[in-house]
Amino acid sequence: MKGAAAKSNVDDVISCPDARTLRSFDERPASWGERVFAWCCRLSPAAFCAVLGLLTVLRCGYRRYATIQQQLEFARQFPIPTDSYKATSVVGPTLAYITHATSKANWWRLHLAASLLAVLVTAILTMRLLRGSEQRRALAILLCSSAAPVVLAQLIGHYDVFTLLGGILFGLSAGVPMAICSGVFTGFANAEQGVLMAVCAACVAWGLSRTTLYLRIALFALACVGARLIVWQWFAEYGWTSSNRTGLLSENLSRALIGFLRTGMTGVYTWHGPLWGLIALVLWSQRHTAKPFLGCALGLVLLPAAVTITTLDGTRVFVCCALPALCFLLREWLANPEELTPGVPPAAVAGILLIATPLLPAFITWTDGQMFAPWLDFNFFLSK
Repeated sequence: MKGAAAKSNVDDVISCPDARTLRSFDERPASWGERVFAWCCRLSPAAFCAVLGLLTVLRCGYRRYATIQQQLEFARQFPIPTDSYKATSVVGPTLAYITHATSKANWWRLHLAASLLAVLVTAILTMRLLRGSEQRRALAILLCSSAAPVVLAQLIGHYDVFTLLGGILFGLSAGVPMAICSGVFTGFANAEQGVLMAVCAACVAWGLSRTTLYLRIALFALACVGARLIVWQWFAEYGWTSSNRTGLLSENLSRALIGFLRTGMTGVYTWHGPLWGLIALVLWSQRHTAKPFLGCALGLVLLPAAVTITTLDGTRVFVCCALPALCFLLREWLANPEELTPGVPPAAVAGILLIATPLLPAFITWTDGQMFAPWLDFNFFLSK
């Protein structure tokens, strides 16, 4: 990509001295998307958060993840692990043991609190990362339009909340210490997905010519592996012999492929949700520039898709693997929109997504081609 050396470093805090960079690149009249976004920018911070939060909740709903017995047993007998690969996701059982959240209802409430914490952390990191108010609001709209909030809301009780939190900490932060800390946290949550996160993020960083990100990505991956080694050493003290997740790949491959075929293009839609529009726009705009096109296609589509199609768990796998790469792309796009989508300002895209996202479906796919929809689980706080 030409002029890469002259562009702002995506690993630094992005400032926006001239907020018009988010709007039209020329003197043409503002589009309706830009007018919607301008209305958002006139709202007070509290009103903007309320509007965006309400639209996101209405779109995503919530749903409890029911298969939690093995991790509950781990929390109850902590630190002795259960004989399951799920035991290697130690963050949830550890927090449940510390907070005495060892009943099903308390386990779900603990993970609901973790989901809300992920939203708060995202807001804090966005405030630290972006100095322009319009950029902050655009990034918030873009992230709420992705599939990540859907996974958080529809799998309450699943350890993915901690994997996604680690991905957010990595993707929206800067500096080596945060890369290491987020890598350790992600490794304790799901080291396999953490390594895949690093691979996808490296592809996007390469495509965007962000060589300064390579060290952070490498340290993140190494921290994930280091955390897993610590877990294995811990479990070895108790004679733990269960297989890890990689051992399930060949066993479940045929079921995974059949499940993907059952969901078809609906399953593909759930990977990025409404944000597919932006991903497609970036890829189309860069189709004649091999490096950014290939890097973004690999990190945001092809590699996460390959992992998702060959494993059982559908949307959640794609979202977890692609999240830091998506954050890198959004950061770069907000800093240099004309480089990635010439003639299409972020304000127009953000305004369109704000209107369109609540009207579009918020499904996620699951094992054997199952699909989850929002608002099918109303007795959340009444269950014991």
